[in-house]
Amino acid sequence: MEANFKVLEQFLFDSGLKHSDFYVITIYKSSIRLQGEFDRQIGLSASKYGDGKLTSDSGYVEFNFQYNGANIDITLT
Repeated sequence: MEANFKVLEQFLFDSGLKHSDFYVITIYKSSIRLQGEFDRQIGLSASKYGDGKLTSDSGYVEFNFQYNGANIDITLT
């Protein structure tokens, strides 16, 4: 999990995002999950790494991609 913490730090640095852009950050052994309010700039930054998918039933955008060996899931509501 410590490796994923370092990956998270590197991802935030590379993407220009901040910890404070998200209200929940969860680090698992094989993945990192970030949740935040929908914000245009956050969505644009996340879209550099993977396509966002709008879920029609719940109205949130989800980005799933691999970054430096870790699965990253960003959910914006």
